Amino acid sequence: MIYCKKKDLSNYMGLSAKLDGAIRAIMECDLRSLSMGRNELTADVFGNRFDYVTQPEEKMLYETHVINIDIHLILSGEELILCADQAAMTVVEEKPDKDYIGSRGPWDSCMKMTSDDVLIVFPGEAHKAKCMVDQEQTIEKFVVKVPMV
Repeated sequence: MIYCKKKDLSNYMGLSAKLDGAIRAIMECDLRSLSMGRNELTADVFGNRFDYVTQPEEKMLYETHVINIDIHLILSGEELILCADQAAMTVVEEKPDKDYIGSRGPWDSCMKMTSDDVLIVFPGEAHKAKCMVDQEQTIEKFVVKVPMV
């Protein structure tokens, strides 16, 4: 997992070619100008732009991916993202066709996400997004999917 300020994202170039392509696309693109839904960023990388209302963390499941890195970027609003050791989780649902494992369990770390922050979550790292900070609020978000295969 990498948690950093958006201005520092280029420090993580060189980890993989596909991740480099995603980071370049994020740095060069006005994410707010992209359409709602799926947006192709490179030949291998896409992002989803969507809105939602944050919820109390106990209502949400952790998600873990086997194939994709997630890069979480807030366009407006703020949320908490909890992260945990997948080995400590209880799996409650699996959707292999969507690269998704849903689980419950204790959190190890909590990141407050604003439009200045970036969270990169690698395959095998459980993360619970959409958690409210103080009260429910509408979030505009862009999540980039980077395949590791």
